[in-house]
Amino acid sequence: FLFFFFKQKTAYEMQRGLVGSEMCIRDRLMTNMTYILKMMRYKRGLYNWIAFFAFIFFTFIFISSKSYSFMLTVASMFQVFAVFMILFMSIQTNSVQGISLHCLICYLIVFIFRTISIFFEKGFLPMDKSGDWFYHVMEVLGTIITIAMILYVWQNPKYDSDIDTSKSYYIAGVAFVFAILIHPTISRRALLNICWIFAFYVETFAIIPQLMLFIKKGGVIEDFTGHFVAGLGFSRIFSLLFWISTYKELNRPSSSFLQMSSWAGYFFIFMQFVQAVSYTHLTLPTILLVQISVVA
Repeated sequence: FLFFFFKQKTAYEMQRGLVGSEMCIRDRLMTNMTYILKMMRYKRGLYNWIAFFAFIFFTFIFISSKSYSFMLTVASMFQVFAVFMILFMSIQTNSVQGISLHCLICYLIVFIFRTISIFFEKGFLPMDKSGDWFYHVMEVLGTIITIAMILYVWQNPKYDSDIDTSKSYYIAGVAFVFAILIHPTISRRALLNICWIFAFYVETFAIIPQLMLFIKKGGVIEDFTGHFVAGLGFSRIFSLLFWISTYKELNRPSSSFLQMSSWAGYFFIFMQFVQAVSYTHLTLPTILLVQISVVA
């Protein structure tokens, strides 16, 4: 009686039920796989940072003479690492969205002109042993990686060229005028002084294209941009510490303070990136966007 009382499911209905269950299982697996891939990408970035800090420690123990000027070498190492991270992770994700090509061009100018100055004048080098050859290697390596990143972004169809409108040649032009008018006298050759301070001034304003791109994208920042931001920010901290310690020699350390005030907003972005639940995108607060717009 009970057998006939309850309606029996046909083979078709049972098949539909199984399909629905399979779809639920598939969707759950896809969600879990997506989460795992995100965490693996985040952990790979974290492992790269751990390896990099170990490399800094190795350099400090075995290459440097453990003097305060090693901070300038560390600043250069962080800068190279920042460009490496954005190249490494953008290739992994096959995406260059949110990366400013003009910001990268500015950093290429920085690496090139700083390399020219240090190869012909020892006064711009760290005074410890890392300035004998290691600092040169870092600057050349940074130039090569930045060129590779520029080519990768330039030929990638996902590049946001329509909103990356803060032109690098405007920044370079303003910095060049400042370099002609205001430059140190570390070297006896004025051209090398101009080259070095020109790179310094370009680096001060190189942040502007990236900030403007963040604003035009509504404050959305990709995870690999967070690593790029952090590396450059740490570079500015060690650079500032070095310039403060050599205040009397450089005479004009104000540009370093200008750089640090610009990078303060960047550090706030990265701290939110670390605390975010999703490691795919990070959205800037509206208030911070307004503040960046005013500063820029």
